[in-house]
Amino acid sequence: MRVVVYGGDYAKAAIEAYVKPFETETGIEVTPIADEVSLAQLELMVITNSVSVDVSAANISTATVAAEKSLLEEIDYSIYKKEELDATIGFAKQPFGVGQTAYAYVMVYNTDTYPASKARPTPWSEFWDVDKYPGVRTLVDGKDGSHGPWEEALLADGVAPDALYPMDIDRAFASLDKIEPHIRKWWNVGSEIQQIMHDKGAGVYQAYDSRTNLLIDQGSPLEINWNQSSNIRILHCCNKWNPRTQCQAAQEIRGFAWL
Repeated sequence: MRVVVYGGDYAKAAIEAYVKPFETETGIEVTPIADEVSLAQLELMVITNSVSVDVSAANISTATVAAEKSLLEEIDYSIYKKEELDATIGFAKQPFGVGQTAYAYVMVYNTDTYPASKARPTPWSEFWDVDKYPGVRTLVDGKDGSHGPWEEALLADGVAPDALYPMDIDRAFASLDKIEPHIRKWWNVGSEIQQIMHDKGAGVYQAYDSRTNLLIDQGSPLEINWNQSSNIRILHCCNKWNPRTQCQAAQEIRGFAWL
């Protein structure tokens, strides 16, 4: 069975925490895939009937679209213990996926550029204010249909948090046009922003909290600003057209790991 476990140190931890114990307990061989599966990749696998992963991982927005396109198998929750389901937070029990993890996109300071003694941008409107807070920035690009800096752009443009949705896409991109000359790198994957922060590639970043904390633990001059951070939820899903036995095994490892 081929299971997406994401990448970096998270993948290493996932393999030790549940992949190896699951193999030992069940005798089912698992091939962990330290990568992500985009909506386009998932759609191609299903359309061509050449599914290369049995359990994919996707953020909840990507998984929702995939489910609407009939790319995912529905989860059979009857195989799980009631007490385990009752103890599981609601968002982790979707019809088409079981919660894997949650993380955040946060604003991160390079403390060499923005030490605690210096005025720092706090809300996203100040991240956009390059006159008051000069220096280069980074933002996630969102090009794979995953989370992009859409909410951040709207917040920077004065939209109230409770008025973000339905999202004004034209306004978001107009706001991004304003900050674009000051973006050194539009990053796409976690390893990319981790390397940028490690190399002190900007004065202030948009980054994953987990990647940032890893670098902080290693001594990098970074500090997380949690104000107006975005919470992202990841689901593990079973792709359509898998052999039935593989979907059953996929359900077993999801329950073993997360319920």
